Amino acid sequence: MVLAFKTSDNLAAAYGIAVTGTFLCTCVLAMVVFRRQSTGRAPPRCRCSAEFFLIDLVFFSANTLKILEGGWVPLVLGIALTALMTSWKADATAAGTLATGQPAACTVPRTAAAVPAPCACPAWRSS
Repeated sequence: MVLAFKTSDNLAAAYGIAVTGTFLCTCVLAMVVFRRQSTGRAPPRCRCSAEFFLIDLVFFSANTLKILEGGWVPLVLGIALTALMTSWKADATAAGTLATGQPAACTVPRTAAAVPAPCACPAWRSS
């Protein structure tokens, strides 16, 4: 890896972008989970996560100066993997619609109590 980046400073730039980007994604996902599990107003956990998000955003913005020095690698990998997973889900949903004639009803439940049995969703059944 060091040979591809030519210097360890460029590798450190890629590492910094990757780590702070992971921090941001983790905060966003935590806020989504906290919000889905609560009823009514935003719970204190969301506010705490929002404060961590702002701190992580400062760290990420400080690392954006290193994008040209090697930080572009984790960004390109993240964008490529996100595009792959998004298109995979869209194709799977379209395939389920074509096979059954009805839109796929498998969605993420809002609470743990609403989680269906392992084979309740037709897309999860094995043939």
